[in-house]
Amino acid sequence: MKRAIQVGKGFMKHTFEEAMSLSRAGDVLVLDPGKYNYPDGIVPSDITIRGNGDKAEDVILNTNIELNNESLFFKLDNLTLTSAVQSKNSLYSTNDCNATVEINQSVIKAEDEYYAISVCGNTSLQINQSEVYTAGLFTDDNAKVFANNSIFNIVATYGNSEVQLKTDKILGYLIANDFSNISADDIYFEHTFKPDTINISLGNKAKIRLNHLTMLNDNTIHQANLFNDSVLEVNQSNLSEEAPLYIQREDNASFSGQYLFDISNLQNSSSQETQETEVSPDNTEEIPNTVPSKSALEQIHELIGLSKVKDEIDGFISMAAFNKKRQEQGIKNVKQSFHSLFLGNPGTGKTTIARLLAKAMYEEGVLSTGHYIEADRSTLVGQYIGQTEQNTSEILHQALGGVLFVDEAYSLIGDGNDFGTKALDTILKFMEDHRNDIMIIFAGYPVEMDKLLQTNSGLKSRFPNVFHFEDYSNDEIVSIGIKMLENDSFNFNHDIYKSLISETYDLYGDNSNARWIRNVNERLERIAAKRVMHEHSDDINLITNNDLEELDKTFK
Repeated sequence: MKRAIQVGKGFMKHTFEEAMSLSRAGDVLVLDPGKYNYPDGIVPSDITIRGNGDKAEDVILNTNIELNNESLFFKLDNLTLTSAVQSKNSLYSTNDCNATVEINQSVIKAEDEYYAISVCGNTSLQINQSEVYTAGLFTDDNAKVFANNSIFNIVATYGNSEVQLKTDKILGYLIANDFSNISADDIYFEHTFKPDTINISLGNKAKIRLNHLTMLNDNTIHQANLFNDSVLEVNQSNLSEEAPLYIQREDNASFSGQYLFDISNLQNSSSQETQETEVSPDNTEEIPNTVPSKSALEQIHELIGLSKVKDEIDGFISMAAFNKKRQEQGIKNVKQSFHSLFLGNPGTGKTTIARLLAKAMYEEGVLSTGHYIEADRSTLVGQYIGQTEQNTSEILHQALGGVLFVDEAYSLIGDGNDFGTKALDTILKFMEDHRNDIMIIFAGYPVEMDKLLQTNSGLKSRFPNVFHFEDYSNDEIVSIGIKMLENDSFNFNHDIYKSLISETYDLYGDNSNARWIRNVNERLERIAAKRVMHEHSDDINLITNNDLEELDKTFK
């Protein structure tokens, strides 16, 4: 039965330590006004801690609250929670936590500008009419947070986590990364915590959707930075032509909304103008920058591994260029079809090679454009009669003069009256009608692709070029991982990284090749990011040996 355990001074009241030891599932600890120090921290399970004052500041609980796999439900009401330990979150959950947490009418703070709240795992957190200060709220993994009528210094999301905001105020930054999502019905930016021009930051396929955005600082420049396939949507706002939200983004990031002004092209143009000339050491003469860009074929040969595929591509492109020269001289071509099969396990570079091959064929004058179009069953096959043929025809015409890459082509063959066969028939007819002005690549796993070829006797003859993408070796996986981190401008101990990845790949490799090492690196970068954000370090390009040790632990 649910019990109320009184905490304070006086008859029938307990110390906080006594109340914690007496509590069991469903109990409510009611704290009288005052300050309660519990530096050892608590690991609550299915209890509520409630302040008995007129306002949250009347009851101060100085401790660190850890939620783990034994925590099912936890609730904080009407109190102020402060961290008893410097450099530690006031309330945090572990990776194996599945708890449901509620925070109502409370104030949460930490020390050393750490995130006051840090939740991960499958934690579900609801925050109502509360204030989360110091660094604010941090989410990771699959954590889900709903906040209403609350104030945050920072909201930072990572690793597939989701945050839903409803009528909340942000005093600093809104940050989304690593496939995470932030949505807000009403969001207010006051921007008084570490004020600068950056309000919103997105990266690594994250998404922020703001139904109504209000900027409260009229004299502040508002800016959002978008990276790596991220998406920002602003439906309504108080932005204006005089006070817009400036967008700095990479080409693969996107945004929508009124009075969002893209400054990327302006900065890129300025950068390009700077790069077009180099100033000599004595600063008296400008000389042109004559460093040529690398050809697509050179970029293919710089890729790690794939030696057999590279040799086959050299022969393929040489024959295509040879025929082009014969045609220019009025000599009959040697028979060659461009259409190809790319066979290999996941992460073996099929898509990367296809993109570069399209560019190389254009650079050699074999194809009329550098178009590279990707398609799969979802983009080709329609839902009703006639739609599949229309979808497929439109995509084929978009790729005309370039390369159409059909990923997991075997998925076009279904059961019974499946429309996928209509897409396949449309492609086969088009490739015959436009033999010399389109290259169609069917890609997929070897076993499944072999089944596809057996379903249609004409497929093998129409795809005479077969490229076999072999799995990467252990050393190649290590080299790919190092190159990925270096491309992201990270500094780290190469020897420790090599040893860790080599041993781990032998034990835990899942046959996804480069996808595996990319996922491992993203996990490592997330570990480094969490440390940097918690420590408020300025060295954002350093991966420490401790970060590598933490990565190693995730495989155990």
